[in-house]
Amino acid sequence: MGVKTVRRSRSLVSQYIPMLKQITTLALSGILACGVSALPASALPTPNENGDYGRTSHRYWKVVDPDPNGLNCRMGRYSYPAIASPRSDVTLDILNWSPVGTLDRGERFEIELGPAGFGILTDTRGKPWFYVRRSFGEYSTSCCFVRANSSFVVPVERP
Repeated sequence: MGVKTVRRSRSLVSQYIPMLKQITTLALSGILACGVSALPASALPTPNENGDYGRTSHRYWKVVDPDPNGLNCRMGRYSYPAIASPRSDVTLDILNWSPVGTLDRGERFEIELGPAGFGILTDTRGKPWFYVRRSFGEYSTSCCFVRANSSFVVPVERP
């Protein structure tokens, strides 16, 4: 590259710098004028018309069950890996499994996403359930299943 070519390139770049600064300023002003809502937000899962949640990779949930005794968390005689395995032959009659504890209204918990990363197991009636990996309450219950329905639980951003 000759000296003239280098000078011409620098001259072109210096011509465009003020324009780039203006574009950047306008773009930032637009974002600030619109507020934080202009920035993409992660959407929380929404239930279907029956209140049931579908497959989700969202991990954090909160109990909203109005029962003063808490939301039953159920577990059968099988381990979670045995239940969640794609080759599992466990009958998922979860509603009839024994409650092993309860989660209080307002208690937050994290679900296990499972091998496929979708967080839902469907029982023999076609109802979705979450496996509670851990809960964040004082006397927390975990390693059990709760119904994945908006009458009982809602998604939250973080625990």
